[in-house]
Amino acid sequence: MENSRTKRMNEFVSDVVDRHGTERSQLTNILREVQGEYSYLPEQALRDIAEIIEIPLVDVYGVATFYTSCSLEPKGKNVVTVCMGTACHVRNSPGVLDAICRYLDVEPGGTTDEMLFTVETVN
Repeated sequence: MENSRTKRMNEFVSDVVDRHGTERSQLTNILREVQGEYSYLPEQALRDIAEIIEIPLVDVYGVATFYTSCSLEPKGKNVVTVCMGTACHVRNSPGVLDAICRYLDVEPGGTTDEMLFTVETVN
């Protein structure tokens, strides 16, 4: 089963690269489309991208970890983002975060079991 999943992912990544081209300048577009499909950037997809574009895997990881919109961990279909900056903090954002996490039964930074919600914090 794992081999067929890997094969499908490789075919999807190949199709994405075919559409965008193999120029390094297209890497962010490729990553964005792969993440749109999987809700994160699976390690195998990053390896496939590096191989197809013929750039070092470390360069692909560098771009994937540079942009906050990219995720190396699976995220839920809906991402709930709670501001924890000073201005929000004085307006009780910790209480809002606590209420959301209790309601969804998830820790900050976590994803619900059914992959429906991910709770994130930002400053």
